[in-house]
Amino acid sequence: MLSIGWALGLSLLLASPPPPPEDPVSARQTATRFIQALTAADVVRARSMCLDGAGFKALSRHSPDPKAYDARLSETLTAYASEMRQGLVFKDALVADALLMPASDKHQGLVLAVVHAQFFLPDGKPLESPLVLTFVRQGSEWRFLLR
Repeated sequence: MLSIGWALGLSLLLASPPPPPEDPVSARQTATRFIQALTAADVVRARSMCLDGAGFKALSRHSPDPKAYDARLSETLTAYASEMRQGLVFKDALVADALLMPASDKHQGLVLAVVHAQFFLPDGKPLESPLVLTFVRQGSEWRFLLR
């Protein structure tokens, strides 16, 4: 026969919820790492956090050219890295909006995060407007989406 203490302890143990699963990396964390890579002129690391041409083609209902997308992506990343090396100081990345876009005639269903990256000039003055970046959910990861 179980004592009341054992019964109470067992019921509390059985009633407690299981530990939550580990959270995947958030869009904000991905954006921060992406910008830190660009600020360090590490375009290769930044590119690893991007949706590539094949991924872009898989999301689209049209037939975009993956090679053209990859070429535009390389140009954009190089330009961002160059601008950030001009003395801009990265402050923070804030998710401004998250969108669940249902499937349409243009694309598959998408989960997007619009991120505002805040930068300051070397003298400490903030830039007039943030850099607006879009990230798309691909599996359990967020990827920069060139628009």
